[in-house]
Amino acid sequence: MPTIVETVETISKTMDELIDFLVADEFLSVEFENYLAKNNIQIEKEAELNDILIDYIIEGRISNGKNVLDYFISKNPECARETILSIKKSFVSVFKINKITKNSYSVTCLASGKEYTLLPLVKTTSLRGIGIYDFIKARIIQIGGNFYLLEIFEVINSCMEYNANVETVSAIIKNPDIAKLPAGFEKQILSFAVDFEECFKNDEVIVSNKDIDKLLDDFYLFHTGKIDEVNFVPCVSDLEYFEPEEFKKGFLYNTKTGFAPSDKKYDIGIFSDKSRGLFVIPFLGTLNAILEGKTVLNEKDCLMFFLTSNKIPKSLLIKKGIPLLNALNRILNANFSNIEEIIALYKEADNFSPINILYSSQIFSKVLGYKEIKEVKTIGRNDLCPCGSGKKYKKCCLINKGG
Repeated sequence: MPTIVETVETISKTMDELIDFLVADEFLSVEFENYLAKNNIQIEKEAELNDILIDYIIEGRISNGKNVLDYFISKNPECARETILSIKKSFVSVFKINKITKNSYSVTCLASGKEYTLLPLVKTTSLRGIGIYDFIKARIIQIGGNFYLLEIFEVINSCMEYNANVETVSAIIKNPDIAKLPAGFEKQILSFAVDFEECFKNDEVIVSNKDIDKLLDDFYLFHTGKIDEVNFVPCVSDLEYFEPEEFKKGFLYNTKTGFAPSDKKYDIGIFSDKSRGLFVIPFLGTLNAILEGKTVLNEKDCLMFFLTSNKIPKSLLIKKGIPLLNALNRILNANFSNIEEIIALYKEADNFSPINILYSSQIFSKVLGYKEIKEVKTIGRNDLCPCGSGKKYKKCCLINKGG
């Protein structure tokens, strides 16, 4: 088994090889330039370039749907495959520093509550400015039984806990798997889905970005029994796909400000998956129009968004079935034989809905004031009525429900 020093050397050497490959490979260099342009990324310092290169290498996809790391492996069959696969599984979160030793940090992950001993790729003395109880936003990689600090994005002072919580929420949105799920989480998701279909008589609803905030608020009131129905106006798509500015800023921004501030109207769908949760999906109505054979501006970009976005669940692609398969083959000039083939190529993970995870997250409640969703307990007929009247449930509110 390799020593820690040998493992650190292998990680460092592999990262250097990955960066050198990206720069030297003509196809990947063009893909990276397109990635920078699409995301309006301006690089002003060399250190920024290095961070962006690493992020793109680990999380980026090329135009044919492959991950950058998979592309590297296909071009370099003699590479340190196990190390690269570990890098592929690395994750970003925010960690509170509990103890600093000569060669490691003892930390707590704010997203999961788990404790780790992190081994930096350089000596801790080279990372001056990080103190006890400070927070770091960092990417960590597990090899064997050890966890290594692959990169540190930000150091947050101990007195800025709110900022650390905000960054944690952002990390959870990007990768829901890092969050600690509460007991009964699957039941909560199923409860949401059952109520959603009861409310809307469907597993998806399409509305305007101007109406989505109110719809989400009203549905939550319906789910908690505070209103009996949700009124809404279905959105008719303008048959155009584009990238709204607010979606570049992420779900946390939208949660704070809503979707309505966009100057341009577009459709947003809510899709209910009984096992994965509620997904807010821009241009779901536009996708439906494409599948109906209507002419849509930028339809290829729209299809690629649904294929490559990690916010689109596998179950939605399965639901769209043959019409989606036919549209992909026609518009992308592809030759897919079934939906499973498409999912295998484009959809590695099948994460829970960020909405359901965040509503159940203590970190999210600290940031935005949401309370944890509590599992509703069954009230017995002879139990005291929860309304506080002092009467038994069967002689009080149950009568009003016709019981």
